[in-house]
Amino acid sequence: MILPLVCVNGVVPPELTFARLVRDVTERPVRLHDLVGYREVLPPGYRLEAELSALGAVVNGSAHLLGYSAGASVTLAFAAAHPDRVASLTLVEPPWIGVADGTEFQAGMDAVMFDTPAERRWETFHQLLTRPGADVPPPPPNPPPWAAGRVARGEQVWRALRAHPIPAERLASITAPVYLPVAADSHPWFVDAAHQLADRFQTATVDVYPGNHVRPPHVSEADRFVAALRSLWATAGDGVAS
Repeated sequence: MILPLVCVNGVVPPELTFARLVRDVTERPVRLHDLVGYREVLPPGYRLEAELSALGAVVNGSAHLLGYSAGASVTLAFAAAHPDRVASLTLVEPPWIGVADGTEFQAGMDAVMFDTPAERRWETFHQLLTRPGADVPPPPPNPPPWAAGRVARGEQVWRALRAHPIPAERLASITAPVYLPVAADSHPWFVDAAHQLADRFQTATVDVYPGNHVRPPHVSEADRFVAALRSLWATAGDGVAS
């Protein structure tokens, strides 16, 4: 049986951020999952458990899981809670890896999400996610129509993540292969976090791509990214001819 690939997005809608991936992965079903926290109306008492329940319904058994940005943090939490449902795990720059670390980056995330007015958050968020001194174009002056509401609702997603610790021993119980791609011009915290995570899993690979957090590996080098996924799936015992 060929297992599906379940892709979980960040602030960018899944049909946009994973558009190329959906075109390229033709040998298995691809399911796109948008976070509950980006809905216009949140469920009462929204917490990360709502995200884990919703993702569990999409996984529907076991699957290859791929998360990007906040979606990677939710996917990480799901894998820690349900290691038996993970055939492979790909995490593209999760901003929360389960522990308050006192870093400047984490303080910056708190400041952007909790203290920055929603109308200024798009530009400030972009700056935080980028490596200082990197030659990265600024965000467009006129964000796309979906941006304002989703960036504003990102506060609730970040609160839910911050309130959900992920014990290292839960990650150590994951036997599936793990892939941790990062972008060279993203904030250096993402590279540090990838290596921290790699030490917590049984089998994990960190891989550096060109680009940045808003031009992530599955966009900056799509062919290389898909080739790496196929290698990961083969390691998991679920490789098929492309």
